[in-house]
Parts: sequence; structure tokens; C-alpha cells
Amino acid sequence: MHTLQPSQTSPRRARRLVPLLLAMAVSHAYAGTTIPPGADGQNGTLPGAHGTAGAAASDLTLSGTLAELATGLPVTGGRGGQGGNGAPGGNAGAGGAGSNVRVDLTGALPEAGNPDLRVLGGSGGYAGEAGAGGVGARAGAGGNGILNADLTASGRTASTSLSLIAGGGGSGYSPHGGSELAGSGQATLTLRDTSSADLAVRVVGGGGSGHVIATASPANMGASGSARADVSAAAALTVETYSQGGSGSGNRAGNGGKGGSASAVSNAASTGTSGVLTSIARADGGFGGTTRGLGNTAGEGGSAQGSASATRTSGNLSVNLSVAGGGGGNGSAGAHGGRGGSVTVVDAVRGSTTSGTVILSQQAWGGRGGEIEGPSARTVAGQGGDATSKLTTVDNTASTVRAYVGATSGRGGDAWDAGKGGGSGAAQAELVLTTTAAGAAAVGTAQAVSGDVGAGAWRSVPGVTSYPGNATARATVRGVSSAEANAIAKRGLGLDRPGGGYASQAYARAEAAGAASATAEGALARAEAIGGSGTTRAVANGFGDASAYSSAQGAASNSAEAKGVNVVTARSVSTGTGGIVVATQAGKSAGNLAVATSANVGGAIHGHEQPTFWDRSYSHATATPGADALATVLAGSPEVAAALAKGETIGVGTTGMFTTLDGPLASTTSANFRFTTMNAGYLTLALVDAQSSGASFSDLFLTVSNHGTELFSRHFASLTDAQLFFSDSALGLGLLDAGAQDLQLTTRFGMDSVGAFSFRYALGVSAVPEPQTWILMMLGMTVLVVGARRRKG
Repeated sequence: MHTLQPSQTSPRRARRLVPLLLAMAVSHAYAGTTIPPGADGQNGTLPGAHGTAGAAASDLTLSGTLAELATGLPVTGGRGGQGGNGAPGGNAGAGGAGSNVRVDLTGALPEAGNPDLRVLGGSGGYAGEAGAGGVGARAGAGGNGILNADLTASGRTASTSLSLIAGGGGSGYSPHGGSELAGSGQATLTLRDTSSADLAVRVVGGGGSGHVIATASPANMGASGSARADVSAAAALTVETYSQGGSGSGNRAGNGGKGGSASAVSNAASTGTSGVLTSIARADGGFGGTTRGLGNTAGEGGSAQGSASATRTSGNLSVNLSVAGGGGGNGSAGAHGGRGGSVTVVDAVRGSTTSGTVILSQQAWGGRGGEIEGPSARTVAGQGGDATSKLTTVDNTASTVRAYVGATSGRGGDAWDAGKGGGSGAAQAELVLTTTAAGAAAVGTAQAVSGDVGAGAWRSVPGVTSYPGNATARATVRGVSSAEANAIAKRGLGLDRPGGGYASQAYARAEAAGAASATAEGALARAEAIGGSGTTRAVANGFGDASAYSSAQGAASNSAEAKGVNVVTARSVSTGTGGIVVATQAGKSAGNLAVATSANVGGAIHGHEQPTFWDRSYSHATATPGADALATVLAGSPEVAAALAKGETIGVGTTGMFTTLDGPLASTTSANFRFTTMNAGYLTLALVDAQSSGASFSDLFLTVSNHGTELFSRHFASLTDAQLFFSDSALGLGLLDAGAQDLQLTTRFGMDSVGAFSFRYALGVSAVPEPQTWILMMLGMTVLVVGARRRKG
């Protein structure tokens, strides 16, 4: 390793030596370059004598081709000189500044090898100790570390890994004073590669951290870190950038410093059609500085930002961005904890390919709140940082797009001995994903999670509250062949905020010409699936309210399910040719109950459901069922089959309810059939069969209406009465005028104990007979119904 000789000159003169330092570095390109530290200051010897300042380390700037400079070996800045100590009554000497180091590279990558390039700024020198009665001094600044590379490659035949790392130097320590700023770390790469071999690139930038100081003034924040890569290649390519802000200065006599900011950008492009194309960016804010002493507050966590993109002509690609706020600093001996850093990222990932799959991930993380230690009952730990992640993207070319948007807020700081634990931050995740290419599929997830409150959050401090932050997730996904939307919202552990409503809310909506699926999970859950010719399903899992809605076309499977504790509803709607519409609905009015619906036109006919561990009510309906499917349903009900054979079967349905636990449960289900009759017709309600177990129901009420006008109603107080009524019988409900019809069958269930009851039904319309035949037919139907009931009795 080559070490530059110590310089006793001023920083200005050191800059004049840069050409000489460059020449020395080039001549020792593979031995590394280390800049010597600045000279230490002198101690005061006689009473009242001051310590002298430490000297700054020399700066260094290198510029040249990669072949000329120290490929794979570090350039390390020198530490600033330490300040001298003051004699009794004398002041301390200040610390010297660390080296600023900058390296600018051009040229070509070697055809073989894995270059590892590093640049580190020098650390600031420590301040000296003040003598008794003397004044402290400031510690030295950290030096910047900057590495820029503008490179090409064309002849590589073997896989290559390229690494660039730039770090700033930390500021010095001062026992009785402040300090200058830490140095920033900045790494930047531009690379154009036409080689046929795979390439992996990693670019890292880290800011320097502040050291501990002692001053009544707020401590300095940590330095920033930044990393950027813009890379194009002809083969498989992975580009990764990472940045981290430095920690804020700790302070023994005042507030701690804020954590440094971080920024990471990764842009990857490939002209190849095979292999992996991956772009990753991660940025972490620095930690807040610590503090101690009554009334002081530790530093806030640093912020972070970034972006990532990937582009190729054909094939699959993956883009991933993660940004995180720094943790708040810790407090002790009566000091408060620092707040976690908050982050917001909006539309920061992008991917494009003319075919293949695009995977996008955008995540935001709030920093945790700072902890507190000590006996003070009025200190408060830091609150967790907020996290917001929003993405709206439209893709016109990819065959499949998968997107994930996540937001996780910081947890509250812990209060270990006394004082109050911190509340957590709020989390918000929103995704709007649209694909338009022919046959394209889209899958999207939005997930929001708020952190837990800190230990001791239950303790009381006047004027301070510590609750979990709200979590909100929204996912809207629009596809062509299919769309899948998932929204998940979870609130952290802690006491409920008074009058705050639902602290976790999830909304999912999927739209497609083919299949559509939507799932929502939260205290408040809303799921909507709008499909076409494919399977459509909406599921809402709510810890409070839940609603699910599904809509599809024709015979496609179309269902909705909702689970919750308070208001719970499910609804399914299906539209067929000729304007026929069938809609089912189920809702809970008492108890802890799941509800489910399905609807289709000419598709599968649902039978009775079997009880499961989750109590449930349901309504399933099929409009204009196929002849074979209908014959299967009616095989055991000859009287119903005979009644429906005289006309057209408008719809078939099943509705029921079951419970596995004792306790009052109540639900209302319905099935609605909207269609048009060209001529007046005779309406028949056919009751196919019933299924029951246990104590069955405590209350059952059935109504049939048309355009809101009641045609039939019946209340059942006993299971025996219901079993007789719903088993292979047909009821004439009168004439329907020609025109639009709006028939609805509504059932109200009540259950007090373990049991199950369900029934199947059908609605038919037959032609109106001549007057004489009509009278005979009415008499005959009456005889048939009475006779059938006598036989069953």
C-alpha cells in the first residue's frame, strides 16, 4: 500500500499538490492510496495556555481511465489532526478536517475480472480537552467521498461483477463543544455495455455520521448518502444501488442531531431478449443522534427517496424500490426519544417490455421511534415515522404485469423504566394498475401496516397520547384477459384511539373483460370484482364492516363473500343476452356471520351448502338454466318438474343459513330476476326441496314481489311446517303482464342455536290459456297442491 507523505501545508496549498498526488496514485494503481492524517495540535503546557488546532488532512482529486487508476483497490482519505489539550485555564484546540476525496473514472471495463472501486472521505479530527476553566472547541468536519464513473464495455466474454462504493467521513468527537459537519458519500455510474456476457452492478453511497458532542446548541445532522446507476447492456443485467444517510451527532448537553438523508436511483436497460433484467434501489435514512438530560430531545430519523426502472425490447424484468426513514435517536436521563423518519414515495418504479412479464415493487418504511431510559415519569419515547407509497401505472405492451405497493410505518419507541412509550406512525398504500395489451393480465397488491406502539405506551403523561397509526390500503387493477386486486390493511398493537373509527381500511377493485378477482382485508374491508366472460370473485374479510360485490357476464362463475362483525353484505350480479339480469344478496343483521352470494346466466347451479366452522348465510341463483342442469336439479321433484315443463324456467336458486355455535344470529338473503316477457304469462313458484339439521331456525320469513309489489308471503314458526312447504310443490302466483319484470325472492333467517336450514326453488313463466281452460287450470292446480300436501301429511 502506498501512503502519501504527511503535509504540514495549508489546505489551499494541498490543492496545488493534486497533480502530484494523482501521479503518485497512478504509479501505484494496484497498491491502494491512503492519504496521511493531518498533524495533531500541540497541548498547552503553561497555565492558561491553549491547545492548538489539529491540521486538516490533504484533499485528493483523481481523474483518469479505469485502466490507469487503482482498479479494485480503495482510495482512503486521511483523518483530520486532533486538537491539542488546554492547560489549566486554557481552551481546547479544534479538530482538523478530514480529506475530501474525489475520483472521476472513464474508459472501458476490463474483459476479465470483477472491479471493486472504493472511495472514502477522511474522518474529522477530535477536539482537544479544555483545561479547568477553559472553553471547549469544535471537532473537525468529515471529508466528502465522491466516486463518478462513465464507462463502456464491449469485449467481455465472461460474467462480470462491478462494484462502486463511496463513503463520507464522520465528524470528530468533542468533549466540551460542537463539531463541523460530517462528509457526504456520493457514487455515480454510467455504463454502456454491448458485450454478450452477463453483468451485475452494485453502486453504494453512504454519508458520514456525526460523533458525540457536548453543546447546548442542536447537534449537526448526519451527512447525506447517494447512489445512482444508469446502465445499458446487451445480455442479462442486474443493477443494484444502495444509499444510507449518516447518523446524527449525539449530544450530551442539548438536542441530538437529525439523521442524514439518503437517495438511490437505479435505471437498467437491455437490448437482449433472454436472461434476467433486474433493477433494485434501496435508500435508508440515517439514525437520529442520541441525547441525555432533562428536557432534551434525541434527533429525528433521516428521510429517504429513490426510484428504479427497467426497460427491454422483449422478455421478463423486475423492478424493486425500497425507501426507509431512519430510526429516532434514543434518550436517557430525562431526555425524550427522537421521532422516526417519515417517507413518501410516489410513482417511483417503472418497467417496460414489448412482451413478457413486468414485476414492480415499491415499498416505504417509516423509522422506529427512539427509546428512553431513566426514572423520569414525564419523558416520552419517540413516535414512529409515517410511510406513504402510491403508484399509478399504465402498461400498453407487456403480457403480464404484477405490482406490489407496500407501506409500513415505524413502531413507537419503548419506555423501559418510566415515562410513556411512543405511538406508531400512519401507513398508506395506494395502487392503480392498468394493462391494455391484447390478452394482458394484471395482478396488483397494496399493503399498509402500521407499527405497534412502544412498551409503556399505556402510562400517562399529561398532554401526550400514544396510539397506533391508521393503516389504509387501496388497490385498483384493470386488466384485459384477467385482473386481480388485493388490499391488506393491518393496524399495529395498542389501545384504540377514542372516536377514531376504523383504524385499518382496505379497498380492492378488479376490472377485466375476462376473469376478475378482488380481495380486501382490514377492520373495514370493501372488495369489488367486475369481470366479463371469466371467473369473477370478490372476498372481503373485515374485523368490523365488510362488503363484497361481484359482477360478470353470462354463464361465468360469479361469486362474492364477506366476513365481519358489524355490517356485512355480499352481492353478485350477472347479465345475459336479451337483457336478463340476475342478482343475489346476503346481509347480516345480528351475530358474527359470513355471507356469500353467486349469480350467473345459464351456468352452473349451486346446491345446498354443508356447514363449516364459520357460520354463514348464502344466496345462489342461476337465470335461464340449461336443460340438462335443470333436469338434474328436478330429478327428485316430479311435481315441480311437471309444473315447470309447461313453460320457461326463468331461474333456479338456493338460499340458506347455518351456525355451529349457540347465540342469536339473523340474516336476510334475496335473489332478483329482471327480464322481459313479450306476452302476458302465468308465474309459478316451484319449491324443489329443503335440507335441515339440528334445531334449524327460530324464525323464517319468505316473500316474493314484482316491481316491489308483494305477490306472496309466508312466515314459518316450525321446522316441520317449513319442510312440508319447501318439498316438491308448486304455487301459482298469478298473471304477469307483457313487458319488463322485476321478480325478487327474499328470505329472512333467524337462529338461536346450532343448526342449518336451506331450500331450493325455481321460477317459471307459462303462456296464458284460453278463458275456459284458464278456469279449469286454476281448479286443477288447487287440487294438485291440496292433494300433494295431504299425501305428505
